[in-house]
Amino acid sequence: MILSQIFVHPIKSCRAISVANADAQARGLAHDRRMMIVRSDGEFITQRSHPRMAQIKTLVKANNVGFLLEDKLWFPEFGEDRTRVSVWRDSVMARLADEHVQSALSEFLGEPVKLVMMDKDSQRMSNEKYADSEVSFADGYPILITNSASLKALSETAGFPLQIEQFRPNLVINTDKAWAEDGWKYLAIGDVELELVKPCTRCVMTTLDPITGKPAYPETMQALIKTRKSNFTDIPGVLFGWNAVVKTPGILSVGSTVRVSEERS
Repeated sequence: MILSQIFVHPIKSCRAISVANADAQARGLAHDRRMMIVRSDGEFITQRSHPRMAQIKTLVKANNVGFLLEDKLWFPEFGEDRTRVSVWRDSVMARLADEHVQSALSEFLGEPVKLVMMDKDSQRMSNEKYADSEVSFADGYPILITNSASLKALSETAGFPLQIEQFRPNLVINTDKAWAEDGWKYLAIGDVELELVKPCTRCVMTTLDPITGKPAYPETMQALIKTRKSNFTDIPGVLFGWNAVVKTPGILSVGSTVRVSEERS
């Protein structure tokens, strides 16, 4: 098995970046979902309610995160001001970006919003039922892993080629066996060890065009319902990919061999 793609999402629910190498840290890949857009009351927003967020292109340059709004490049500056924000059931203290960035994003998204950043003093943990790990502004866990053969199988059920970007993974592992990830408990990739802790439930975002944010692939959810409906009473819905935590941090590189160091019963 080979690590075929690595994706980083610098601003939660905005455009992903494909990279050749990434630093796997306790909270997830470096720069992944360390920033988030929130309403004026601190509640996070995503493409579920604001599909235009898919059009916000992100980039990392000289270790600084930037984004493009209609071809204008912004590099947010974060002062000492902090605010409390919420992501799902978690409340987190985060740093506020400068007012110029807030205004630009608010105009683009059509309502007052703020850009916030998780710094070293921000604290958030994964669901203790499944993992004892720090986590970024990701939905719940540091790393999301998918399998290329599973995407191919789901595409065959859907009747057309799906894009892996619809599922917003961090790591794509190239295998020849669909749904093999259900049997992976620990993976070793170079010096990095990952533990797969919970299958990932999917939502309407999988049906959106990852570039425009517009509804484009309704068959995706239909195919998931047909082939990947959860059998777990405590994890309702449809499943694609697995959430993972970083047990041994280090550098991940595209092309690295992936080894299953422990299987799941």
